[in-house]
Amino acid sequence: MTLPRKKHSRTALLWHLLHPAVEAYKNDCTAAVRTIVFGFLLLFAGSCDQPAVYTSYQPVEKATWEKEKTFYFSVDIQDNSTPYSLTLDIRNNTLYPYRNLWVVYQVEQPIGPFLSDTLECILADEHNRWKGNGFSLFTTSFVLKEQFIFPYPGLYTFSFSHIMTDKKLKGIHEIGFRIEKAASPEAR
Repeated sequence: MTLPRKKHSRTALLWHLLHPAVEAYKNDCTAAVRTIVFGFLLLFAGSCDQPAVYTSYQPVEKATWEKEKTFYFSVDIQDNSTPYSLTLDIRNNTLYPYRNLWVVYQVEQPIGPFLSDTLECILADEHNRWKGNGFSLFTTSFVLKEQFIFPYPGLYTFSFSHIMTDKKLKGIHEIGFRIEKAASPEAR
């Protein structure tokens, strides 16, 4: 006696036909995801040569830096035996009307007098091409100090204000400040 043939639903039949392909796709996706994650880990590990001790950006309200507005960045430095690189980042758009930006910066130390200096930030070349990275918003970095050794451990406050003749500078979006461990002089 023969048993009647068991009927499968269309869904079950499709599952049996497609299951090997679905499993292969899952394995390929898992391998692709693993490759992408591994790539990012390698990229991250390779970019950690000079780790940032401090990085911060502050927005400029309505992309207009007013003359009386000063930006403050405070950082607690405990290792005063290591040389550091201090960098100012300016993010501007195409509405900024000048090639340069004059900035005065001050450093309030935990002990001792204020340090003060001026910096001319060249944002565009002589053909008015923006020097920074970006398309409509340009980020340009300016090294304030290289191989700088903080004289004392403690809280340092860095302040930045513009000294341009305009009371309102349009086109400045953000002011950033970075402290990184400096590359050794032999590595440069």
